[in-house]
Amino acid sequence: MHGLLFLKTLFHPENIQKFIEERSYEKKYQAYKEEKEIEYSLINGEFLNVKPDEFKDIAKPIKARQKNSVLNIRINSNDLEQIKRKADKLGVKYQSFISELLHRVAHS
Repeated sequence: MHGLLFLKTLFHPENIQKFIEERSYEKKYQAYKEEKEIEYSLINGEFLNVKPDEFKDIAKPIKARQKNSVLNIRINSNDLEQIKRKADKLGVKYQSFISELLHRVAHS
């Protein structure tokens, strides 16, 4: 049994490319940035075959970090701009960046 797929190819890259071309994927749908990244990851073979027990070990910490609360705060606009710039340099959304900072403070 192959187990669950996690970050390595399910299909051969040439088959994925053929499917995309046959369906005129780009013309019918406006692919969002994240969808494009997933598409290119599939084409480039960046997915790994992982056994179910390994997948559970990976999924547990991810699930534990799921966000289930909302926080609204007022913040100085200059501070927010600085945070956005730092998040952009790291290549993450500023909300995720703030959430990670709060997580680190909470667990320090």
